Amino acid sequence: MTSPSSTPRSAGQPVRCAAPDRLSAPTGRPPARARRGRLATGLVALAAAALVAGCGVPTDPRPQPVTPPPQYRTLTPAPPPTPEAGLVEEVLCLARDNRLVRVTRPVDRTPTPAELLADLSAGANESERAQGLHSVVAGLTALSMVGIENRVATVTIGENLEELAFDNQLLVYAQIVCTLDAHPSIDGVFFSRDGERVSVPRGDGTQTRSVLTATDYEALVETPR
Repeated sequence: MTSPSSTPRSAGQPVRCAAPDRLSAPTGRPPARARRGRLATGLVALAAAALVAGCGVPTDPRPQPVTPPPQYRTLTPAPPPTPEAGLVEEVLCLARDNRLVRVTRPVDRTPTPAELLADLSAGANESERAQGLHSVVAGLTALSMVGIENRVATVTIGENLEELAFDNQLLVYAQIVCTLDAHPSIDGVFFSRDGERVSVPRGDGTQTRSVLTATDYEALVETPR
């Protein structure tokens, strides 16, 4: 018997089946693949948070100071070495072939002007003599420091200096002036005899009673070899 609600199918007409309701996705709900992707992302985020917490790294969103390991920290510069004894330089002007030669000697402290004069009178040492250097001042016993006033030294000389040849006299004054003028407490030199200032030769041969400095004898300084 044919159901009243059924419609007779003509021969050769294809049968059309309605899609089942469970195959139609409800409106407004994401597909199952998208839901699985979100779930996986959430699980990865939870695992990362658990790993960070397990390592003891704080999750405070604010910046935190980081102390680098000792081998990467900035090293504090070491203080400069303390000067050792014998590193102070004594400057003397010696002579070679009627020319002035500045030499330095290592000493344990800065010498006084009187000590500089004494060293000039003692003459060149063995090393300096090996270089052809000598002191024309050596042997002049009537030579002493009177004093220093307003950074100008006064040196007394004896009559025996006048007995020297002019070139040697010139080198004597030049050695004394250039040596004392290099001292940090002296800016110039006077010469006196019997309490009176005397006239002495400059490097250019002229005579003067004025204050003398190393510049007055610069023309006599030997050119470095």
